[in-house]
Amino acid sequence: MNIKEAIKEDILNNQLPRGVPLRQVELSERYKVSRIPIRDALLSLKAEGWLSPHGKAGVMVPEFRWEEAEDLYLMRSRLECLLFEMAFDHIGETELKAARLILSELNQESLSLIQYGEMNWHFHSVLYQAANRVALHQVVEGLNEKVIRYLGFQYVAFRIPS
Repeated sequence: MNIKEAIKEDILNNQLPRGVPLRQVELSERYKVSRIPIRDALLSLKAEGWLSPHGKAGVMVPEFRWEEAEDLYLMRSRLECLLFEMAFDHIGETELKAARLILSELNQESLSLIQYGEMNWHFHSVLYQAANRVALHQVVEGLNEKVIRYLGFQYVAFRIPS
């Protein structure tokens, strides 16, 4: 797992505090890497919406906002339905085989929440590509990336052994 994925996992598992500035030095010590990969990971995570700006150059894990989650889910659900409708008549055996393979991998219990979310997207993406609507596909992919940080919390209760 790379440093960016490790930070995402820690965000999903509440291992990094919300609303508190993240310091590169502390993260460097925590993940046992130099500050350069930390800086790069933080910039990438900020661009993806996992982190929000704090101060002049800092970042923090944002608080969850139900309005944002609802907006993302509404946009994603409507656009995904539209994209799937456009793809439906063009889905062939190739797409179905790829989707089945991904589904079999999704049943692995060893998947992290991030891996589960990414594989779930790949499953849907394989089917949506049959629509041949590149711009719409990219918008849905972007929404999916933003919603993953909320999606992970949906699956926590489901995936915790009793």
